Amino acid sequence: MSALFVALLLATVAAVASGCGADATAPERIVIAGGVDGGVYARYAAALSQALTASLGRRVQVSVLSTAGSVDNLRRLAAGSATFAICAADAVADAMAGVRPVGAPATVRTDYRAVARLYDDYIHLVVKAESPIAGLADLRGRRVAVGGSTSGTAFVARRILTAAGLSGQAVESELGLSEGLDALDRGEVDAVFWSGGLPTGRVVDAAHTERLRLVPLGDVVSPLRAEYGTVYHQGRIPAETYAGVDGVDTVAFPDLLMTTSQTPDRIVRDVITALFAHPEVIGSVPTGQLLNRAEAIFTEPVPLHEAALDYFRREKIAGG
Repeated sequence: MSALFVALLLATVAAVASGCGADATAPERIVIAGGVDGGVYARYAAALSQALTASLGRRVQVSVLSTAGSVDNLRRLAAGSATFAICAADAVADAMAGVRPVGAPATVRTDYRAVARLYDDYIHLVVKAESPIAGLADLRGRRVAVGGSTSGTAFVARRILTAAGLSGQAVESELGLSEGLDALDRGEVDAVFWSGGLPTGRVVDAAHTERLRLVPLGDVVSPLRAEYGTVYHQGRIPAETYAGVDGVDTVAFPDLLMTTSQTPDRIVRDVITALFAHPEVIGSVPTGQLLNRAEAIFTEPVPLHEAALDYFRREKIAGG
């Protein structure tokens, strides 16, 4: 065997070994389904992506999806096109029970799991300041933007309209937040539903350019709880959350960081660790400042992923 042949053989073996080593250290790919542009879901998902990169560096490759919201996000988890997603707890509970939202196509039944409770969503019903709409009953016959067809906003807006006896009584337009506020400005709709954390940037911007008002929705909380359970509770949007806008009582419910039971424990551990390890990054989103480890474990009625449950148990022991 010639020296040249041996040298070539050794070079080939080294190249193969090098290639195998590269595969072994390939970055973990994580896809986070966020929400509509300008909404809190989108900003929170981006902050979580930054926290993961800060924690894991080149070990992870994170991308964030722009989506229509909770129902769309659950569908992406089911299809495997997203690893994690931010979703409203009411939409998750129905998806787990196999209930199909009005106007949404059938979804695949999936073994969904929660990673953490992030913050609460508040329902906004936005009108122009001079609008005659003072309550839900005044939506009868009016043009209302209820959110995109696969959004969590449309999901809960239609529940609210039904609970108020207005199902089919308002002229619904399936417009997302930005499109809805633009249509409100042009006089093409009379009111805009939005489900989001406080404050929502797109509503902040709109309130700076036009006089707006929020319609109180506190009276519909009891019928919602009677029909759908304790996932809904009464919340308050404080005065001046949006410039010149008075405070109102409204419907609130938790938002969860979601995955499925198929997500490996190591990935869930990495994500939940990064979520709490970088408060300066997560807190760059106003709702991120509300993240609290003591409350994040409470994801009912959605069960926690086993790795997330282990994390909370360890933290409780470590914290005494």
